Amino acid sequence: MVLTGGAVGLIAGLGAGYDHFRKQPAVYESTAVVSGTDPGAVMAPAVLDRAVRRLDAMQPFAPPLPATVSERVAYLNQNLSLQMTDGAVHLVFRGPNPADTPKYLKAVAEAYAAPAARPVQPPLPPVPDAKAPVTPAPTAPTPASVDPDTKVIADRAKLQAELAAITSEPILAVETRLAANQTALKTTQAKLKTTNSNLEAIAAVGTDKAARLALMKKLGVTPDPDRPAAPSAEEKEWQTQLVSFQQRKAELGRRLGPEHRDMLALDEQIAFVRGLLERSAVMRPTEDALDRHRTALTNTWAKLNAEASTLAESVQRDEATLAAAAPVRARLDQLAGRPAPQPLPPVPAPAPGPVAVAPQPRPAPSPTPAGPEILSSPTAGERVSPLLYRSLVPGGGLGLVGGLGLGFVASLVTGTITNRPARERKPIAPTKSVVLSGVVRRTGTTRIAKYDGPTLSVPVLGQVPVLKPDAPVEKKSVEGWSPALVSFTRPNSAEAEAYRAARRALVEALGSAGHKAVVVTGPGGGGDGKTTTAANLALSLAQSGKRVVLVDCDYHGTKQQELFRLGRLGDSLKSVMMNDVDLRVAVRSCEVANLFLLPAGRGPVDGADVLTRAKFKDLVAELKAQYEYVILDAPPTTAAKELKALAEHADGMVLVVRNAADAPARAATATSEVARAGSKVLGAVVTAAPVPTPVPTPTEQSAPTAV
Repeated sequence: MVLTGGAVGLIAGLGAGYDHFRKQPAVYESTAVVSGTDPGAVMAPAVLDRAVRRLDAMQPFAPPLPATVSERVAYLNQNLSLQMTDGAVHLVFRGPNPADTPKYLKAVAEAYAAPAARPVQPPLPPVPDAKAPVTPAPTAPTPASVDPDTKVIADRAKLQAELAAITSEPILAVETRLAANQTALKTTQAKLKTTNSNLEAIAAVGTDKAARLALMKKLGVTPDPDRPAAPSAEEKEWQTQLVSFQQRKAELGRRLGPEHRDMLALDEQIAFVRGLLERSAVMRPTEDALDRHRTALTNTWAKLNAEASTLAESVQRDEATLAAAAPVRARLDQLAGRPAPQPLPPVPAPAPGPVAVAPQPRPAPSPTPAGPEILSSPTAGERVSPLLYRSLVPGGGLGLVGGLGLGFVASLVTGTITNRPARERKPIAPTKSVVLSGVVRRTGTTRIAKYDGPTLSVPVLGQVPVLKPDAPVEKKSVEGWSPALVSFTRPNSAEAEAYRAARRALVEALGSAGHKAVVVTGPGGGGDGKTTTAANLALSLAQSGKRVVLVDCDYHGTKQQELFRLGRLGDSLKSVMMNDVDLRVAVRSCEVANLFLLPAGRGPVDGADVLTRAKFKDLVAELKAQYEYVILDAPPTTAAKELKALAEHADGMVLVVRNAADAPARAATATSEVARAGSKVLGAVVTAAPVPTPVPTPTEQSAPTAV
């Protein structure tokens, strides 16, 4: 099994590595070598400008070429790298297409190696033959011949036409503009360097206040006045509540002591409000003068960079224009400096015999410096990243290790189970059944397997056997809770398991996630166990890790405070609705984590008057914001006004019906009353149900059973 797991893991790892390799973008590399000793000359703006202009003749490209010259230059700068070795410059270009990388590199190499424009040297005059005899001149002097100016004028006109074809502007204007732009470019580049240095200093200073103040002083930034930001209206309200809670804690502390549950509840409220204030302080914007200066510097840098790009392009154009006009200007200057024609002097009579003229030395041409050359043409694009083995080796290694580990664990588990004696193997517990619309369905382990009660018109969430008040408790409450709270006092009993099954079915019936308000009610007449069911459902939800608040809204009985043995009834739902106390003070914690209680209050109260107030809507909304489940213990469905007030704020109602012959009729009547109130019945919890019978075989559990 270990080898099988290793093989499966290796195959899976290799497959994952190959999939990772396919998803990575490919990078191809082309190289070339040019002569030179200064790598920076290859990256000169003039060279890159000439290179990008050559790219149009090398179409097509994939991806297509950038639209503007500046974007093409930026692309070359990004993907071109240089290295100086053995007196030559090695060029490396990387790109996504193997057919395009040599094109880019060829354009750069040719632009770098292109010869600069040089003045054209005038042709040298012919050297007379030293051996040719000179014929003696006649004795009488001949008149001197004069070169006409017509050829000079024609040459000058032709050269001026060539110069006009190169540029329509006067050369002096181009030179003046070039000098001004070069000066401005140097100034702008110096400003860019200073601005970039300041931005780097601001980015490196961090959040240390002293360091930021020192940097502000260095940069000439005026710090903000050291005064706290004004609190918002919501923060002021939280501060008022915090002071009120602290005063109340000081008053009660002298009478009750720090360990009293009321003091613990106040500590919780104080911690909650302090947390709100701390989170609000963290969320408050903390931008200072240095941050604003950084924003201004960033905008300045962008403007300077755009200005430098414009100036660089203008300088490159003017330099190219002057370089192209240099040969023409040299020839014009040569024509302008040519001496005026003079008459030839008379030739004296030659001596008898042949006369040889000494040869005149020809002036040696000035040496022309050799320009840069392409020593090695660009190579074809070769893939350099990603490489297949770099994905396969890690993937295969991880898959092999993981497969071997899982195979080893599986072999241990299989061997342990196989080698255990049959008598030591524990039988598998039967699966639980929840009845929805008369159908039994498996959802987990439970003792409830079949619903034997009467058929109801609503889904059955759970069936609770008759509670036994005299049964021994498994867990004693330090606050003296009633034994009827079986979810706490007897968590391993069939009754507690029934409430857990009802809780799971209720959560499933509520559906989508989010904070919910659930009303627990029952038909009129009493004896259904509505209050006990509401309390045990709240306990079961809290024990499952949910944050729950149980609100007693039944002013016909107010039995929740008896079940939980609650004191301090002056802080209650009634007090909150009468504006006598804050909601956070009235809600109290208990010895079960995540469960909070809000009693109805003492004294005769008109429940309809309390629940129909506009403030009750805000109270339910606030509770839903703080707790995942709000369980509202409501009066019977016969209290139409109170039921309608609760239905407006509930996400659904749970009907509690006692198992009896009239249960279907009572449930149907209660369902109709709930519908008239504008709500829906999520399901029913049947109390005093018969003790459930276990499912005899797993085969019977797997198929739904009609009730």
